[in-house]
Amino acid sequence: MSKFLLIGLGNVGAEYAHTRHNIGFDVLDAFVIKHGGFFKLDRLAEVAEVKWKGKTFICVKPTTFMNLSGKAFKYWMDKEKIALENHPRILAARLQLKVSEYRIDASQGIFNPTIIGSITSKTGTSISSSTGATIQATIPLFNSGNLRSKKRAAINDKKISKHALDIALLTTRSNLQIYHSSWLAAVAAIKASKAQIEASQIAFEGMREESKLGSRTTLDVLDAEQELLSARSNLVTALRDEQVQAYNVLSEMGQLTTSNLGLEVQTFNSFSNNNKIEQTSPLGKARIRILEKLKNR
Repeated sequence: MSKFLLIGLGNVGAEYAHTRHNIGFDVLDAFVIKHGGFFKLDRLAEVAEVKWKGKTFICVKPTTFMNLSGKAFKYWMDKEKIALENHPRILAARLQLKVSEYRIDASQGIFNPTIIGSITSKTGTSISSSTGATIQATIPLFNSGNLRSKKRAAINDKKISKHALDIALLTTRSNLQIYHSSWLAAVAAIKASKAQIEASQIAFEGMREESKLGSRTTLDVLDAEQELLSARSNLVTALRDEQVQAYNVLSEMGQLTTSNLGLEVQTFNSFSNNNKIEQTSPLGKARIRILEKLKNR
């Protein structure tokens, strides 16, 4: 079952309730109520867990103020292991570790005896009918250390796979923390840029009015206008950075997929694609004909 973390941003306190600052809280409240959940006070946040369409949603409303919500985000991200559970990098490393464990089991089995058995039956008259059984056992006694070397190689592969998994975990944690910090910085930059635009707009209008009275030159007005344009440019850059870092966070959480983003595009399915190739390609058709002949024998 897939697990998702939903963070609703807002400020605690009755004076902020149902204001534009707390739209994140209101959205989570509506979502949790609709799906029969309820919030309970926990560490750094009010938390609710609901299930919808086969997925688990951990809904978090930080009890810190907006500028400290990153602490609650990081705590619940680590506690629920969202990124560590869904990221393809970690899933691949865990599967590789499982494969190495199977190889150890297989290498252990090569020390066991190999037994081959067969039963033959010849039917004729009541006098000449006969039935026989043959059992052959092979035990490895000496092979110049080849079997033991294969086992040691399998054990070493497991150590390498375990090390690769540890690196994948550390990389994902580190990247997620970096991208989340960058996202918070971009959000703060948006707020600062909006304040800068408001101040630059007032300064520009004041400079323009003073120029009409002759107390300011045209160059002063142009400088003030340039400050306003720079502030607007900074806002565009901050908005762009916020979007990029938000998608980076989704990527490190393993959620940057067409299904999670709701994109109406055709996705690649390896199983159906292989079946289609086998049914349409000359080599696939030949393989199917050979298998059918073997079945009819």
